[in-house]
Amino acid sequence: MTVAWLWLYGPPGVGKSATGFELFEQLVERGERVAFVELDQIGMCMPAPTAARSAAKADNLLGMLDNFAEAGAYGVIVCGDIVETMRDLLTRAREEPVLCRLRADDDVTVERLTIRASVHYAMSSSVYESYDVPAGDLDVTTHPLGVDEVAAEIVRRLGPWPSAPTVTEVPAPPAPSVVDGSSAILVTGPRAVGTSMVAWQVLMASVASGHCTGYLDLEQLGFLPAALQEASLAAKLSNVATCWAGFRDQGAERLVLCGHVDGHELSAVREPMPSLRVVALTAAPDTLLERAGRRNRQKDIWLPGDDLFGRDDAYLREVVGQAATFEPEHADLVVETDGLTPADIAARITPLWPGAATS
Repeated sequence: MTVAWLWLYGPPGVGKSATGFELFEQLVERGERVAFVELDQIGMCMPAPTAARSAAKADNLLGMLDNFAEAGAYGVIVCGDIVETMRDLLTRAREEPVLCRLRADDDVTVERLTIRASVHYAMSSSVYESYDVPAGDLDVTTHPLGVDEVAAEIVRRLGPWPSAPTVTEVPAPPAPSVVDGSSAILVTGPRAVGTSMVAWQVLMASVASGHCTGYLDLEQLGFLPAALQEASLAAKLSNVATCWAGFRDQGAERLVLCGHVDGHELSAVREPMPSLRVVALTAAPDTLLERAGRRNRQKDIWLPGDDLFGRDDAYLREVVGQAATFEPEHADLVVETDGLTPADIAARITPLWPGAATS
């Protein structure tokens, strides 16, 4: 089974992630069955060298294209770069993508990266071109246009994309692949509690202890339209299985996951990963509201799908109110996070690794 895909690429700071997710939302609003994936989210395997992480990104992407096709997507929007192996990946892909090259002047990209506290990733256009990246089928300059305008221009140039197959019924969710979760920890909790920040600290601690470790955010692995939401969790789990295999090929021994799953969803996650260790984070409403407010103000920590940035207080209170329905009871460890730093919380989690007490 193949799926159409569109690849947005260009130097750091041209707007790949923001444009890609806005494009996903505009196509979904138009009624298209499309998925979205950001390459940076499927290549975090530490401390593997850049070449190994690029190889993992390529292998993981090819597997995820198949997974999204099984979930019922007709097209997948991919954003990000693998400049070292881009041409090799294109020769391996079963379906030729639409290549969309994004551009911006060097001073613009440096300014954007500075706002995101990521200026160390800056790369001039001339250096980027030295990697012999292929020419785009579409070539779009992102400045001074707004993100919505850039995405709308890409939609206009794409025309009727993706083409719908003759059979259009929504497929049954695929059965998730069995995943060896004996060396995996999932950090879960209500929104705004800080699952990704804590999970990142768990990752860093694992790497510091000498273990090559992969990292995946469940929220970044299942972007699908409402018509395919029934398949979203199964797609996430299939993508976990794909990426974990890719990380292991690059030497990973452990896997850190984060997300917002409880109740029946947590049971579904445990089914293919029966030995997975689950940590649930909790916090008082005032703490959650303070953390949500921080996310609301800090553009540098924005991720695709994050709807807290720039929202008003009423919306943030609504999100915090939903935390009361979160069920932490079935976790292996529950951590009340009030007054604790992400590093403090991670220190309470790291003993869950197999053999941690004796390593």
